[in-house]
Amino acid sequence: MQEFILLIWQDDTLLSDDQQQARSQQLSRWIRDLSQQQLFVTAHTFWDYGYTVTGEADRPLRNINPIRGHMQISGYMIILAKSIQEATSLAKAYPGINFGAEVEVRELR
Repeated sequence: MQEFILLIWQDDTLLSDDQQQARSQQLSRWIRDLSQQQLFVTAHTFWDYGYTVTGEADRPLRNINPIRGHMQISGYMIILAKSIQEATSLAKAYPGINFGAEVEVRELR
């Protein structure tokens, strides 16, 4: 089994409190199902800002999460799968997709 990262892109400003709660409940069930199959490794969400550290600046630069269009990266999950195709298939079942999220799948080395 290989490890894959699922980068979660979404725009929570478009969701009502009820929609966010429904998504959260569905996500908990989905993670529980992956865990029972021993395919779930970990997941974390991000604050809406961070810092960029380079050798060119005297101090870190504060920035917001990466943005693509109206969406920003809000967190990630690490799962186990036999191939990128299987990881992509698992990502298609990510409940946030039903609420406008996008999932980027990358293989970890």
